[in-house]
Order: sequence, then C-alpha cells, then structure tokens
Amino acid sequence: MFETWLKTDLQKPIRVEQLSGNLFSGDNEGNLIGVEVLDNGSAATLSGDVNGYVIRADGATIIISGTLSGNKASIVLPTSAYAVVGQESIVIKVGTVTVGACVAYVYRSTTDTIVDPSQIIPSIEELLAQISACETATANANKVANMTVSAEAATGSTPDAVLSETGSPAHKHITFKLVKGDMGDTGAVPNISVGTVTTGAAGTNVSVTRRSGSPDTAPVFDFTIPKGDKGDTGDAFHIVKTYASVSAMNADYSGTDTHVGDYVMIVSTVEDPDNAKVYIKGSSAWSFVVDMSGATGIQGQQAYVWIRYASAEPTQDSDMKTTADKWIGVYSGTASTAPTTYSSYTWYEIKGAKGDTGNTGATGANAYVWIKYSATQPTQDSDMRDTADEWIGIYSGTASSAPTTYTSYTWYKIKGETGSVSNVYGTTIDMSSSDSTKVATAIGNKADKVTGATSGNFAGLDSNGNLTDSGKKASDFVSVYQGTLNYGCFMRVSSDGNLAPAFLGIMQAATSSADGMVGLVPKPSAGDQLKFLRGDATWQTIPVPSTMTGATSSTAGSAGLVPAPSAGDQSKVLTGAGTWSDFVSKKVMKVDSILTIGSEVTINMTMDGITAGHELWRWNFFDAATNGNPISENAPPQSMEWTTSAGGFTITNNGSDTVYCQPVFVLPDEFTATAVVSE
Repeated sequence: MFETWLKTDLQKPIRVEQLSGNLFSGDNEGNLIGVEVLDNGSAATLSGDVNGYVIRADGATIIISGTLSGNKASIVLPTSAYAVVGQESIVIKVGTVTVGACVAYVYRSTTDTIVDPSQIIPSIEELLAQISACETATANANKVANMTVSAEAATGSTPDAVLSETGSPAHKHITFKLVKGDMGDTGAVPNISVGTVTTGAAGTNVSVTRRSGSPDTAPVFDFTIPKGDKGDTGDAFHIVKTYASVSAMNADYSGTDTHVGDYVMIVSTVEDPDNAKVYIKGSSAWSFVVDMSGATGIQGQQAYVWIRYASAEPTQDSDMKTTADKWIGVYSGTASTAPTTYSSYTWYEIKGAKGDTGNTGATGANAYVWIKYSATQPTQDSDMRDTADEWIGIYSGTASSAPTTYTSYTWYKIKGETGSVSNVYGTTIDMSSSDSTKVATAIGNKADKVTGATSGNFAGLDSNGNLTDSGKKASDFVSVYQGTLNYGCFMRVSSDGNLAPAFLGIMQAATSSADGMVGLVPKPSAGDQLKFLRGDATWQTIPVPSTMTGATSSTAGSAGLVPAPSAGDQSKVLTGAGTWSDFVSKKVMKVDSILTIGSEVTINMTMDGITAGHELWRWNFFDAATNGNPISENAPPQSMEWTTSAGGFTITNNGSDTVYCQPVFVLPDEFTATAVVSE
C-alpha cells in the first residue's frame, strides 16, 4: 500500500495539493491518504468521525470512513475510488472540520496521460460546495428511506393521507386515514388442519406457516411454539374424604371439610356397584370422575416410583437433586430405595423459557373421547365391547359418535398377568387357646385386607375368588383346635364341627443351631430313588466307603470296608495286612528268671523240640537281677541285638552297661519247650 501524507494548519487556509502517488483503475486499497493537522504550529486536538469524500471523474461522490489517531486522520481508497479513469478530488473531514484536500488521477495503464487541457485544479471552495450538495442529497434520501407509514380509521366518509415530519434529523411519516368498506360476501369455510408442531427456542416468537402446496379449501399450517416458563406447582391428586354411599356423599355436600375441586371416593363393599367410584366437588354438586373398581387380582410384587431433578439434562450422578428444577427424572421399578445413578431414571425437560403470548386462534371443532374394551388386543371390529375387560381402547377426536372400527382407538392392556404364589414361613401359631385374635394377628399382614370386615371374623373367598368376610368367628365352632400348627397349614371343619388341620406344609430343615419344623416329606425328583432324606430337608446320595488298606512294617493302614473273602476262605482270619490268612494258634512263654547280660556278652537260648514258628514277642527290663523293679516293656536299648535260629535265639549286649531283662516268646500251640540259657 502506497501512503501519502499531507500537512495542514487550522489557523491557515486549506490548500488543494496534487497527490504525488499514482492511482490505477481496478485497484483496491492500494493508497492510504493521511493528514497531519496542526493548530498554530502545534498538534491539533481533534474529535469526531473521519470521513473522506472522493469526487470521481464521472461526478459521483464516494463517502469513505477513516481513522483518527491523535492529530492524524487517514482514509484508505476502496475499489470504487479506482473504478473511473480520470481526475478525481479527495477531501478529508474530522467531524464537521475540513482538514485536507488533494487531487489525483486514475490511470488505465502506465501509458495513460492526464487529460486536462486547461490544467485546472478545482479550488477547495468548489470541492466543499460539491461535497455539501452530496451530503444534502444523502440526508434527503435518508428521510425517504426511513419513512414510516401507519393507517387508522377516518372520522368521516372521505379517506385522507397526512404527511408529518418529526425529530432531528427530520423523519417523515405518512398517516393514511381509511374509510371502512362494505362487508364482503361470506367466504367458504376452509378445512384447516394442523401439520407439524415444533418446540422453538425460548424467547422466540410463535410462528405459523402455511405449508407450501396445500389447497385453499384444505390448508395445512405448521406451528413453531417457543418453550414457556415453568408453571406453578399444582396440588397432588389425593382422595380428601371417603363415604359409605352416594347418598351419604350428597348429604354432606355442604360440609366444611371438603372444598370445590376436592376428590372423594365411595368405599363400601365389593357387591355395591358404587364402590370405588371417584367424584369431584363442583360449585353446586358432586360430579362423577371414574370408577376405579375391578376384580381383585393376586397381590403382585411391590413397585416403587422415585423422582429426581436436575438443572440441565444430567451427564453424571452428581447432577441429580431432590428439589424441583428444569429437568425431572422418573424411576419406576422394584428398588425400595431411590437409585443413585442418573441413568436409572428417564429424564424429561419440564421448564423452558417463558414464551410470548400468542395470538388468539380460530375457534376449533368440538373434541370427543370414546372408550371401548376388549378381552385381548383387538384384530377386528367385532373384538370390541362396552363392558370393562383386560384391554382398553381410547379415541380422542372430533367424531360426535363412537367410532365402530377398532383401528380408530389406541389400545392399552390394563390387567397384568397372574403372579406366582410364594411359600409363607413363620413362627408356630399356638391355637390351644380359644382367643380368636391369635390367628388374626398372626396372618394379618400376610393377605389383602377386606374392606368393612368385622374384627375377629374368618376371611373367606367369594365366587370370584376374592377375599370376603365369612361372618364366622372361632366361637361359632364347637371347639378350637387344641394343638400347634405351622405357618402355611390350612384348617378344615371336621364332621363333628371342630377345626382340624387340612394338611401340613413341607418340613423345615434343621441347622447346627436351630431345630427343624414338622411337615410333609419333600418331593424327591426323578433319579432320587436310591437317596436318603437328610435333616437339612434334602435328598442325599448314600456314601460308600472304600476297602480298608492293610498295614506294613513301616506304614499304617486305613479304615474301610472288610475285603471280600474268596471261596474257601471261610476258616481264615483277616490279618492287619488286609489279607485273609490261615489261623495259627500260638502261646506265650517267658523266661522265669531275670537274665543278667554283661557288656559285650552273648547268650544262647535253646528251646527243645522247636524248629520253626517261634519268635521274640517282647522284652521286660529291670533295674536289678533279683527282685528288680520293671523300668520298661518292649523297648530294649539300641545296644541289644538278637537273631532267631532254628532251635532258639542268640542275644548279644553290645553296650557298656549290664542289662537285666526277661524275654517273652511266642511259640506254636503244638509245642512245649524248655529254654536253656548259656553264654
């Protein structure tokens, strides 16, 4: 960019200077023209907007916004300043003060020459006059460009238009005063339908757009409705009061404990057709709302609903809170305590920004709601009925009579599947007393309560399988069963009119610290025919021990079943080795006197008539040779050695001490021997 700076003094006349730089057609922001402004030789104090006025060779004036820095004002020439070849004049103003002026020439190419035969450079007065005319024209154009128009009803029968001018700079306004015309012909009523309804951003306006291509006779309109502010929290639904009959409710209409808008319910008996009907209190009478009665089903699993809030759609568990906010999370399930993870809840935005009030819409058609029922989910029109059943169909629309096609309804299943019956175990019920409250207390929390039942009466079942008051007390029977029953035991009335147990429940197992409970034997499964019933109420396989293991000279045996004897072993005996062997009868013989065996002495014991089957059984050791005290049995010193020969034994004392001992032998039964001891 080529920069050209001029210098002027506010205390001296403005001089129009020739721009030293060259301008070329088609350029853009190629030149910066600036003015350094002095005031009596010192830097001037300037304020206001900087504007440059470029008067092109074709007479057009271009206004350019510039910049002010201290006492220097500058502009940058835009593309429009290079659009016309020829001489152009440039004036720079700060606010209303002219601070500089110059002339320049726009060349088509570098071979162009200035076409100005008279070589006349316009004076500053001529330039300012031309700029003033341009500003006046611009101001007048702005007045027309910013003109506003309004209309109002004329006071007479003649229309009029009034032009007014207000403000500075002047603002033009035209007020049209119109006369009401004649009423036109009644137009055809179009069949208007609603297309899409979209939720717009908070703070935006309601938008209604006719869908392109929809005919005039049946136009379709798409709506965009902004989110509104959250409304005040409404009162929760609850039954304020119950009545035994409709007549009792009507008689109490003027009572002070109910108010307009309160809900009440008729609570009587299941035979009463008004039982479980809900009414709302109106300004002058009660109005029926809904019949909440139905067949009593088997009590199902208890369900829970938990509510949490968040200021924005949650992304982590810590976003949740228990106080109301813009987002609500709903959990429905079997958890008895509120889940702590945000993903366990289904989240809905319930508060948006308050929207503007929309225009009043056209009066809509009457709306109707029709209800039908079905035993199963309908597949044909004949499946529908008017009496309550397991499925309910709801129609909401403009039909003034109930539609006859099942597809016109939205269907919901309102009766769940029958749940399974759980076993009930508990403490023993003592029925030895005639006090009927014992049984009632024991089972009071185990079954559904009967509305309007008499305290102490037995519960019964009606023809529909519902609990009802039997009208019988324990005192109505000849006697109360004298005995102890388990929970789960049903009672019957015997032929003599007394209560008796109908059957027992399944036996309860014993543990290491608690007794079991008498009852029926548990059912064995297929394949349990060889099992036995254990005290823990389970069927178990009979353990079969393994055969005994025999002992050796160095290894002990193990307990087990006796090994099976083979044919011909009927006279044999089972030995410690675990084998069946022939029985050999032996007798014990001991030396009558105590032997004295000195150190390094060997003695020989000869037994007459014995050649085999004899063995040394044990040793008796003493502390003296005569009348010595026994000191041990069968525990000879390590220094003692002995060998068995064909006719006796050889015993050697290899120790340094004299040993006093009495050997004991085992001999075959058929032998009688005499021991001869010799060194």
